[in-house]
Amino acid sequence: MAGPSERTLGDIIRTSAPASQLPSGFSPEERIVLTANGNLQRLISSYYNSTVSVAVKRNAKVAGSDGHYEREVELSVLGVAFATASSAVVLSVDRLVDAVENHGVALGQLFRHFELLPTFELLRASKRPDGSFERAYTLRATGITCTIVERFVPGLFTLGPAPSSRGQPLEPDGGAGAAGDAGARRTSAPHFGDIMAAAQTGIELPAGDFSPLQRLLLTANGNVQRIVSAFYGAPVNVDVLLSGRAQLGGHERHVSMSLFGVHFMTARSSVHLLEPAWQAAADAGVPLGSLFQHMGVLPAFALHSIGRARGYFWRAYSLRCAGMACEIHETFVDGVFELSARAARDAQVSTAFGGHIC
Repeated sequence: MAGPSERTLGDIIRTSAPASQLPSGFSPEERIVLTANGNLQRLISSYYNSTVSVAVKRNAKVAGSDGHYEREVELSVLGVAFATASSAVVLSVDRLVDAVENHGVALGQLFRHFELLPTFELLRASKRPDGSFERAYTLRATGITCTIVERFVPGLFTLGPAPSSRGQPLEPDGGAGAAGDAGARRTSAPHFGDIMAAAQTGIELPAGDFSPLQRLLLTANGNVQRIVSAFYGAPVNVDVLLSGRAQLGGHERHVSMSLFGVHFMTARSSVHLLEPAWQAAADAGVPLGSLFQHMGVLPAFALHSIGRARGYFWRAYSLRCAGMACEIHETFVDGVFELSARAARDAQVSTAFGGHIC
């Protein structure tokens, strides 16, 4: 069977800390935060459906150093400061140093500005008796190493009411007339204040009635597996249903994801390789799902449409860079964050019927 990188576009940023190996004592939501790989603000903004603001407290070059910087910021949502982040940034490539010191590129935006796809490593995580917790991690790419310590307030996920986006449900791609659907609307997500773009995170999801956790999946930028795996502290299984060249050009991929033996998502992807170097890498055997990592390029994420119908919700989005464009449609079961209870119920039914689910 193909390895995880061969099966799915999946998590575009590599990690050396699988969610199943996280320390105990953290809630499912806190585990998602611990594994956030440069997109913490996106997660919190989506959970609360509110803007996350970043206040820079310190941003300075280390005296006597060459390309060493220190940065401290405070993050707020709903008017409440929920985290501080202290970063030590080391730049070892002249163009990066020049961008920071002579062209006004912020330290927090170097990955996005130069489209550098970092690797993520969780160094440590700890929790205090009052419920506050912290983590230390690194983000690395060619010419840049960021070591970051983040400290979170108690009750991070109870700062205030996490409002739902209410309104007309969006129409699935299949067309009008599906049960429970209404007229379609479309949305484009603005950039986020993480390594993906600017210094303020704000998105208002349209139409539909989505829970805070469902909103995390609707805005996930190549890290659905990471979010679900971290929530449950268990690995996600990915099965390839279809993978090959499309009749009209490009590549077509269909995958299914499950956990505890319960299916929770299907994804259809249309992938186009736009530059010879990317095509050569694919021809040499690099799986499509690993090309962003292999080339070290951070793609731009855009959310195009979302919606729901009875028992499921869905989204359509793209991941793009100069060398590759991916158009992806994902459908999730409503109970994606209730899989362990569902698996237990299925097991009871299986036992009652002699091992056969009726």
